[in-house]
Parts: sequence; structure tokens; C-alpha cells
Amino acid sequence: MSSGLYGNGLSPWIKMRKQTFFIVPMGDLEVPANNNHTDANKPVPPDAPTNGDNALPHVEFTVLHNRAKHHFSLPPHTTVLELKQALEPLTKVPVSMQKLIHRGLLADSIQIQSLNLTSRDAKLMLIGASQLEADRLRQAEEAASSAVGDVAEQNNQKGDGELSWCEQTEHKRVLERFGKPENAMVGILNSEEMLAPNECLTGLCDKRGQPLRLRIRPDTCELWLATNDVTHKFPLSTIHDVVSQPIKDHPEYHIMAFQLGPTPKSRYFVYWLPSQYVDSIITMVLQHKVLRFTDRTQL
Repeated sequence: MSSGLYGNGLSPWIKMRKQTFFIVPMGDLEVPANNNHTDANKPVPPDAPTNGDNALPHVEFTVLHNRAKHHFSLPPHTTVLELKQALEPLTKVPVSMQKLIHRGLLADSIQIQSLNLTSRDAKLMLIGASQLEADRLRQAEEAASSAVGDVAEQNNQKGDGELSWCEQTEHKRVLERFGKPENAMVGILNSEEMLAPNECLTGLCDKRGQPLRLRIRPDTCELWLATNDVTHKFPLSTIHDVVSQPIKDHPEYHIMAFQLGPTPKSRYFVYWLPSQYVDSIITMVLQHKVLRFTDRTQL
């Protein structure tokens, strides 16, 4: 290197390590002439988004609870427990009392990306009542039981009232005459399965032996009981009670009765219901008793 490099005979350029530099007299600042450096060489702020979950599209879906619809757009790694925590202030239902259903009961640890909610119309169903609603339901049941106590006692004192349904003439005739439907779903003892929103149970029959399909519609809050000729649509808030009894010699199936009026005489009977769905149906239907009681107290 020439000793006069930084003197009056400043050379316009030099080569150092095979890289060209401009020599800027002001402050002797050296800037590489080749502009091959990229943004990748720049430091990344610690809070800058990476190629992780933030880069993935959010999952859009709707949660149905009673008559309300709650729309969500969440990161795919969100767990069911985190979704429940987001639902608590919206529905007033404590996390511990929430049951989320999508093709069955969802565990808290499941991530929503594993549910394959590919459609924007995807729906989950929330079952649960707030603490206030649960207290109101308990009060309503106590009031109802005291009001109809005498009627129930009179019914139990009547001939067939002391017998199980399978031993009563009315139901015994249905079971013996028509038998189990050929397309009856498999019944599973000592098991509980959640009925998914809009899932249709087939292989049932009514008191006339006609094939029957059962469906609970969360979007309209209705119970649908359909034969080949007609579909009966009952608002869930008008169903006073749901009870069931196992079928003799076939305990994996039940007779279920939906009470449509204030007394047991208004019951609509469904035969050969798989026992694993009994608790799920009772829960999904009777939660709307809270709404009916709330409406009455506000009149």
C-alpha cells in the first residue's frame, strides 16, 4: 500500500481482500461499493413475527349456545380450554360447567386445528348453564315438583302406574308386536356419547311402530321427530321433562318420553333409543327449561 494513500495524492479506489471500497474523505467513512447485503443480515426485533403460528391463517367457526351464536377467528394452536375461557364472559357459563361438542365431546387439551373446521359455516355446540340459571332451574324444579306432587302420587297408585313401562300393556304391545327395528343403531351399555349438533339418530320407532328419526336442531332450538309421513317440530323451551327406562331383556336400549305439557299424559314416547345417548339428549333438551323459567319470572 502506498504511503501517500491518505495524503494529497489520494487514490480514488483501492482493492482490499478482493472487495472494492469507496474512500470518503469526510470522516474517513468506508462503505462497501457492492450492495449485496440483504435484509437477512439485519437484526430481527424480538417481537417480530416469524414463520410460526402467527403466519398461519386463523380458524373461523361459530359456537351455538341456547339461542345465541358466538363467532370466533382464532389461531390454529388454540386449545379447547382456551376457547372455554373466551366463552365464559360471553355466556356466563363457568369453564368447569361447559361442554363443547363437535362430533362428540371435546377434551380441553385438543387444539382447534385438529377439528378440521375447514368451512366458515363450521359450528360447535356449547352445553352448560350459568350459576344463576342453575339456581333458577333448581327453584323451578322444586316448585314444579310440589305443584304436581299430588298428581304423580295418584298416577303411581293406579294399576299400571306401579309397573315399569315394559310391563305396562301400552308399551309391552309396541315392543312385542313390532320388535327391534332392523336398522336400529348399536346400543352400548355403561357408556355415554354426546349427540353432535344436527346429528340424526335413526333406527327408532314410535308407538305405532313407524320408523322414527330424532334430531336436535341447535340453530332453531327445536327437537325434530320425523316419520316417513310427517316431521314433528317441538321448541325445546316447551318440553317440560325427559325421562327414560331401559327395555327389559335389552338394557342397551331405552324407551324415552318427552313431556310436552304440564302432566305426564302429554308424553311422546320413542322406542329403541341407544342407551349411550340418553344422558346427552336429556341434558341438551332440559337446559332450555332455564330459559322458559327465566321468561316467566320477567313477565
